[in-house]
Amino acid sequence: MREDVQLIQLALECQGHDVGGDDGLIGFRTRIEVGKWQAQNGRAVTCMPDGGPAEGLR
Repeated sequence: MREDVQLIQLALECQGHDVGGDDGLIGFRTRIEVGKWQAQNGRAVTCMPDGGPAEGLR
């Protein structure tokens, strides 16, 4: 799980999102940036890197 979150963080960083580092932890900044990514991509904004965002970012 932590490795999956780290991959999502790296993908978000590559797209210009500031997740606060790629530590593999779902912290405040990661959740905020996941929510921004979800909104930009027409997805339900949950701010959690669940199956949808995880698959979309890989």
